[in-house]
Amino acid sequence: MSEKEIISQVYEIGFHFIPGVGDEGSGEAFTKLRTVLEDNKAEVISFELPSRIGLAYPIEKMVDHKKQIYTESYFGWIKFDVARESMDVIKEALEKNDEILRYIIIKTVRENTLAPKKVYQAKQERDRKSNSVTTEEEPQEMDKEEVDRQIDALVDEEEVTS
Repeated sequence: MSEKEIISQVYEIGFHFIPGVGDEGSGEAFTKLRTVLEDNKAEVISFELPSRIGLAYPIEKMVDHKKQIYTESYFGWIKFDVARESMDVIKEALEKNDEILRYIIIKTVRENTLAPKKVYQAKQERDRKSNSVTTEEEPQEMDKEEVDRQIDALVDEEEVTS
């Protein structure tokens, strides 16, 4: 392999923007992040725009020499293909970005790795249908006396409960 050959790798960045950026600002912050990738010759494969979420636990970050505690953020991700040599520049840009609360970079594959959303209602309907299916028994022949006895028993039960 010669020195001029570029080895690329598929990466995914998951990131949290601080909630102070706001709904419109999260889109602008995302555009800045995407520009950093494109400036480093990255090919964006897929992404999810940031949306506001509650955090599982509070995250602390130093902002202007003051400790800030965040309980929500704007979470998004970008999957991209880039030369391995460019990752140092991208990581440095992520570290310097004050709008990013936290991020993670992982190596991944080009294929879609999103799991399909589970549909729980289908299982509930299936259970309900299996419970509602009853087997019909063939009617048994009853004589008039047996029918009268059962009716009298039901009438007696109603009188007792009333």
